[in-house]
Amino acid sequence: MDKPRLKAAQVPADLEPLFAAAERTVEAYFHGLSRNPERGTIAVDDQRYILVRSGALSVEFVDMVRSRFPASRSQEAEQLARSLLFDLAHSAGLTDARTFAERMGLSDPVERLSAGPLHFAHTGWAFVQLHPECHPVASDDYLLVYDHPYSFEAAAWQAQGRKPEHPCCVMNVGYSSGWCEASFGLPLAATEISCRGMGHAQCRFIMAPPERLREQTERYLAAHPELHTAAERLDPLEFLHTPARVGHLERMAERLAADNAALEVRVQARTAELTELNARLERELAARLEEEAQRLAVEKRLQESQRLESLGMLAGGVAHDFNNLLATILGSTELVRVYLMRGKEVEPLLNRMEHATEQATGLTRQLLALAGRAESRHQAVVLDSLAEDLLALLRASVGKNVQLVLSAKPDVVCYGDPAQLQQIFMNLVLNGAESLERLGGEVQVRLYTETLTAEELVVLRLPGQAQPGTFAVAEVRDSGCGMTAEVGARVFDPFFTTKGMGRGLGLASLRTILRAHRGALHLESELGVGTVFTVYLPLASETADPEGVLAPLKMLAGEVLVVDDEAAVRETTSAMVECLGLSVRAVADGASALELVRRWRPAVVVLDVSMPGMDGWETLAALRSLHPELPVLMCSGYNSVEIEHEGVPFLPKPFTRRGLHEVLCALLED
Repeated sequence: MDKPRLKAAQVPADLEPLFAAAERTVEAYFHGLSRNPERGTIAVDDQRYILVRSGALSVEFVDMVRSRFPASRSQEAEQLARSLLFDLAHSAGLTDARTFAERMGLSDPVERLSAGPLHFAHTGWAFVQLHPECHPVASDDYLLVYDHPYSFEAAAWQAQGRKPEHPCCVMNVGYSSGWCEASFGLPLAATEISCRGMGHAQCRFIMAPPERLREQTERYLAAHPELHTAAERLDPLEFLHTPARVGHLERMAERLAADNAALEVRVQARTAELTELNARLERELAARLEEEAQRLAVEKRLQESQRLESLGMLAGGVAHDFNNLLATILGSTELVRVYLMRGKEVEPLLNRMEHATEQATGLTRQLLALAGRAESRHQAVVLDSLAEDLLALLRASVGKNVQLVLSAKPDVVCYGDPAQLQQIFMNLVLNGAESLERLGGEVQVRLYTETLTAEELVVLRLPGQAQPGTFAVAEVRDSGCGMTAEVGARVFDPFFTTKGMGRGLGLASLRTILRAHRGALHLESELGVGTVFTVYLPLASETADPEGVLAPLKMLAGEVLVVDDEAAVRETTSAMVECLGLSVRAVADGASALELVRRWRPAVVVLDVSMPGMDGWETLAALRSLHPELPVLMCSGYNSVEIEHEGVPFLPKPFTRRGLHEVLCALLED
């Protein structure tokens, strides 16, 4: 009869028949293996199994535990990891052996033991080779000497190219000793005396009762001197199932508890530090926010002071120009009366009065712009006309010993806000004029165009969206005392001034305005020679079409209510409305308007914004409560910034008959 051949283990010849029978039993058991991924189960004979990656229960587990400890306690961390792995494997070996023996009906201790290595192989732990020295008996003479040539733990360390400090097959030791302990009913312990993970030729183990394990190990090593080198680094936990190990674990648990308590104290202390740090940071942030708020308030006051300063300097010039315009209007009015009595042509006088009124309107808008009450509207601006009008206004504001000279290329058109561009020119001209107050001299304004390259845009610090091409250039040059290099480097700082508290150059705000216009401001100054400020602005891509011949006004139909507290304005507006073919009723206040509208519904209401008592907004709300769809035209001498966003048509005062006609046409057609 042929000698039985084992596939899943290697044992001494006298044990081969027993292990062959066990192999058939184990193969039959695992033949019933089934997988059901839909339910996440792997089962053998109705017993659930799990697949666990080998590295997670060896080298990676040890690394994880080490990471929870400081480097100075690395060895202690490794001992803890190995102890945990041993306990897990030892418990699994005990329970697996009992469960398998019961389900397969095995009662003889050696039969139960023989199933262990085969079960070991089928579950992927290791292949077992039993040596001839084995003496598996249920007494203190119990001895097993065996190899695991394919241990999963040693293979996991080798796969990562690492060598452990000690033999690494801890779970193999625990599982095999647990299985044998359950099979023979007596305490057993094992140790690994050489390990392939450490570079040895084999993973070899000795198993014996705990009290005899050291004796059996020393006897075996004496008989096999070739293993002495490997045995020099025996597992420091070689007697893993002894009272000494239990005491070691208890001491480790006590130390861990003490470490946790110390860690808790450190955490509390660190939490208190972070709380205090957070409170300090909050206080510092609050202080910085307060400083920033104060800085912004000071900057706002400084800007307001500069605006008032400019208004004050212009007051004399504006009064002078307004008086001239009023003289023109008043004188022309008297002449109209005389000419009418004498039957002379009055059209030239009327044209002169209209032109003077338009100039006065322009002066008013300039004052609103300087006071910050004008709206920002970008449009095509002819720079030479703007500069000429502004210099005419400023000549009455500067000293008699200061000359303002304009040299301009005609029809240089840029796109921007006229009021803001006026502010730029005015600040630069007045700064130049102030530098000449004592000695006198000349402030030259020169307008021309220049083509700039991309490199020149960078040098001049033009905004990133500016493109190379032709730019409008305005030079403001004075023959004053000039600046030192230190002063010139700081003139664009928001709070820098050479004029004392409340007076500043205003150049920081000018740079802000120019950035919004995709332009730039450049400074050249030499002490004792003078200063040149150069403004760069992109040219307008399109210019406004010239005004065509005014078409005749078509007559309108309907009834209009005019509400204005100023009698002259009320009567003039009513007359304009009648000239357009409409019938008119006029009242002086909001209460009268409401009383009238309760009995009569007009086609349109022309309503003044600023009135005593019930103002225009209150009157509008009351009118809309009576007639929600009633068309209302708001009028005011102020700008429309606060009015147009309400969705109400607005006509600024003063207005012409043609301007009134245009708005009324739109309202009546709706």
